[in-house]
Amino acid sequence: MKTPVALIISIYAFLLSAPLWGEISSHTSSKDKSRPVAPSGVRSPTEYVEGRWVEGSFQYKSARGSWEPTSSAYRADKDGMFLNAQGAAIDYKKGDILFKVRDSGWFKAKKDSPVSDVSEDPAIPNPQGVELSETERLIVRFTNLERMKRGLAPLKVSPQLQTLTERKAENMAKSRNLSHSVAPLPPGGENIAWNQASAREVVNSWMNSDGHRANILNRNYTTIGVGVAQGNGPYWAQMFK
Repeated sequence: MKTPVALIISIYAFLLSAPLWGEISSHTSSKDKSRPVAPSGVRSPTEYVEGRWVEGSFQYKSARGSWEPTSSAYRADKDGMFLNAQGAAIDYKKGDILFKVRDSGWFKAKKDSPVSDVSEDPAIPNPQGVELSETERLIVRFTNLERMKRGLAPLKVSPQLQTLTERKAENMAKSRNLSHSVAPLPPGGENIAWNQASAREVVNSWMNSDGHRANILNRNYTTIGVGVAQGNGPYWAQMFK
């Protein structure tokens, strides 16, 4: 039986297109559509866009010199690459801030600017000088502002609780399991959350939940620890004692 000419032509055309198809597929997006693509084997530029954190939201400096809002932002927990809107591969390092501007693709900003001096902010009492990231400071700040609005004393940052809470967030992110049963267990109260975009958003979500709000406004608690870790989205945690 003779093979139809049309079928032969179709097979030949497919074989010719295979290398191009393979190259394109190597740059397709990961399962998490909200995160940058991570192509491999591509040399890329390393320029950073100037950025800053303001009240829990990330802003970038435009070509006009004005500070503009972003649609989402997070800190990378490992090295990688993403494709920008023009299809160029951009590399980033662990600790870089990756941010998105509407539908213009992803950008990076290496350093962020502190909102305030921790030592002068009454909403972030940290007598033992516990090292906190900017996001962690903002979680403490927004939590204590909710207490202070209601005449409650602000919670002090505890080194013991901070260690436990950071480990809790990391373990939830690694296991992709938002659960109070994930170790370590808290010595007092605990709030956890997943996939909120910023410190302000996660504290607002806790305040809109009866049980979480009760922990934040519990007058018997005097200390706090906070943590955030990246997995399939940000995992957030607070511990109180």
